[in-house]
Amino acid sequence: MAAETQIDIDSWLAATAGRAELCLARYDGAHRRDATSVPVADAVPGPLEIAFGEATWRCVVDARPAPDRADTLAFTVKFTVIAGEAHQCAAGVQLGFDGWSLENVLLIPGAVVHGNRFACRPQSYPPRLTDPADLGPDTPVVITDVPRLQQDEGPSRIQLLTGDCATPAMGFYDPHKRHVIWLLTTQGTAAGDSGLTVEESKDRQQAVFSVTAPGVREETKYAMCTTQAPSDDRGADLAEGDSISVRLRLCLFAGDSVQDLYDTFALIRKDLAPPATPAHILPFSEMGRLLEEKQNRDNWREEPGFYAKRGEVNDLFGVGWGAGGVVAESPLLAEGSEISRDRARKTLDFLFARCQTPAGFFFDHHDGQQPRLDERSTVSDKAAGHLVRRDAEALYALLKLFAGMRKADPESPVPEAWSAGTRRCADAWVRHWKHHGQVGQLINVHTGEIVVGRGTNGGLFPAALARAAAEFEEARYLECAEEMALSFYEDYVKPGLIHGGTQDALQSPDSESAFALLDSFVTLYETTGARHWIAKAEATAAQCTSWCMSYDFAFPPACQFGRLGMRTTGTVYPNTQNKHAAPGICTLSPGALLRLFRATGEQRYLELLWDIAHAMPQFLSRGDRPIMAGGRAMPPGMMNERVNTSDWEGREYIGEVFYGSCWCEVAALLTWAEVPGLYVQPDTGFACAIDHVDVEVLEHSRNAIRVRVDNPTPFPATIKVLSEHSSETGRPLEFPPLTNVSFLDIPPGKAVDRMFGEAMI
Repeated sequence: MAAETQIDIDSWLAATAGRAELCLARYDGAHRRDATSVPVADAVPGPLEIAFGEATWRCVVDARPAPDRADTLAFTVKFTVIAGEAHQCAAGVQLGFDGWSLENVLLIPGAVVHGNRFACRPQSYPPRLTDPADLGPDTPVVITDVPRLQQDEGPSRIQLLTGDCATPAMGFYDPHKRHVIWLLTTQGTAAGDSGLTVEESKDRQQAVFSVTAPGVREETKYAMCTTQAPSDDRGADLAEGDSISVRLRLCLFAGDSVQDLYDTFALIRKDLAPPATPAHILPFSEMGRLLEEKQNRDNWREEPGFYAKRGEVNDLFGVGWGAGGVVAESPLLAEGSEISRDRARKTLDFLFARCQTPAGFFFDHHDGQQPRLDERSTVSDKAAGHLVRRDAEALYALLKLFAGMRKADPESPVPEAWSAGTRRCADAWVRHWKHHGQVGQLINVHTGEIVVGRGTNGGLFPAALARAAAEFEEARYLECAEEMALSFYEDYVKPGLIHGGTQDALQSPDSESAFALLDSFVTLYETTGARHWIAKAEATAAQCTSWCMSYDFAFPPACQFGRLGMRTTGTVYPNTQNKHAAPGICTLSPGALLRLFRATGEQRYLELLWDIAHAMPQFLSRGDRPIMAGGRAMPPGMMNERVNTSDWEGREYIGEVFYGSCWCEVAALLTWAEVPGLYVQPDTGFACAIDHVDVEVLEHSRNAIRVRVDNPTPFPATIKVLSEHSSETGRPLEFPPLTNVSFLDIPPGKAVDRMFGEAMI
């Protein structure tokens, strides 16, 4: 090894006040028999031979500054058995950090936020709060038994496999040393998926980060709501000549705040990901057609007249949090057939006649006979709560729907019952905010009393109230929206702890309220013109990014997703408890990222939009490509939330789904309605295909562009095209989004040429 490599390693260790070691371990099942480690510096220059167990290993370290990234050390360690045999073994690298502190903020994307060092209430699923100390306006951050660093004395260790994370990476912000450190790796090696471990010393003054191949979670592993499931991990058996190569990147950045932890991650998250190969499978228009057919075939209830949540037997009408009911109506009214529009109107009639309390709040569900709260709303035997985000999502969807109806037919007024009920809901939440100074997570649906407080469950309220201000010409709605948004930013976004967005995970950190807050900040910029909302939106977008899978997971070839060639880039982890990715955002389109791109010109937002939107159609069951669940083919148009890269439900469920319709169908409907398939700037010559098509710029001259759009799928594609001059990006899109677009029809397997902008010169 060159001498400069030795200097680089030493300088990195000095900068991080840490140590790097090569490690080898042997196991009996998931029980560690013994282990050994040597300093990485001993292998430079190398190679280094290590006698361990019944084998002799040669270790070669290739470390050098990353050519594409400053402040990054890229290195590969190759472990080769040169004599004997190694049984039930694992090899890897561990980094030790001295001067560790409880104030350090640990982030493992999609799995761990702030070390998950919160109050724990071990429970089975679905978890509920039962301790009176956890109820009321000042609820602490409470989670179930997930992998976490401990609040109390004793052992403190997190053990994960790479499939447990949105990106195989571990990072932390040190407020005392004022730096951010990231350790990235790949999904795995020839030995299988790798392991990621963080372990603190008993005095919490030291921490060790380990990457091992293969990953062996010792003794126990995580299953639904418990870290005490017996581990079935095993080490690898290697014969003479076999080897394991571990790829790593160690990144060091200056950092003044927790936000720097997220911002730097957003820059490096794909650095070790193989180049993604776009999977053009199903155009958005065909996805929308199948979803609409499924809604009308399976979800419609003629009596008493509503779209049910999932289209299952005795299914309920639902409001918000993924329920088909209200949130799905805006895309069906905007994009659907006449029968869909008629049924959407009847659904809204049902909502306002049967599902709103006199106080203005909405019930969670209705069974056709009486309103009901979600069974997961029960926080104890004597208390039940209404999830506040249900009202936020319903209010926002209604206002999009009203604006779209007026654009489609200015002569057709919004029914008075709809308008009055929507205003009652907005008024209820303004009163709630003024009285409590917070939104909370669960409230009494009749009185507004806070059952479980704090958190960002209502992160979409600022967007909804800002739109209500325009709809009803009520300045107080906008005033309340800005107060709420500033509070959310200062209390949750700024410290990097967005949490409480899901009802079935207590107050776990989550992606769902992060994306809701992103939409709120972008909406406030669009409605007020104040640029500080864009800065807040960008900070939130970086936090959203940490929940999105950055690479295509290599599924076992025999599992369903392996056979179908599913790509996971752009699927989204919901929270730190429910350890799976999902197709889309619960329950929004990723359209806020397009609006943020337009306001900033930063293409990374367009890239993330592409990742999320483009991933969705492949998870839709079709007649010609059914998604199987337990031996049953899900019907066309059904989409399940599970993108299992983790074994949290059992190793046999990796790359498999359960039989059932999920909220992701609503997210896909919203994406169909709100995300363009092709974005074009004729004056700059920029063109980006988001739909399942390819675009090539054939000619660009001044203010015009000619492109070829190719549809490689076996389905006809109707592509929504948003074409605008770059100077127009500073102006907000009309509300609701994409009401002024052109359409491009492309037959299956064909390409078309089209010019946008002024005539070519």
